[in-house]
Amino acid sequence: MARTSTTKRRKPPKQTRIPGTEATVDKEVSDAAQNLYEVRAERMELSEKEKEAEVLLVDVLKRKKLSIYTDSDLELRVILKPAKPGSDKVEVKRIEAATEQGDDE
Repeated sequence: MARTSTTKRRKPPKQTRIPGTEATVDKEVSDAAQNLYEVRAERMELSEKEKEAEVLLVDVLKRKKLSIYTDSDLELRVILKPAKPGSDKVEVKRIEAATEQGDDE
């Protein structure tokens, strides 16, 4: 015969704790893990800010109809690289100063 909903089920007894089997806490490991967690959280936040800045730069380059931009004062070269439609990438690199290029001779 099937049980009815009025029948109470017994809960199994709770397992008693055995002395000496508690989880041990290693402060050095906990501190290192906490440090990694905080650094990772900072990196993730910076990654989001970097993506926002990249989208802004791509929008400005497109609005100004530029695919390559060089700023000698900042020593930066910006190249717009079309990827898939709607997902353009931008490459920002340091350029060598003209004085450094002539020193090799």
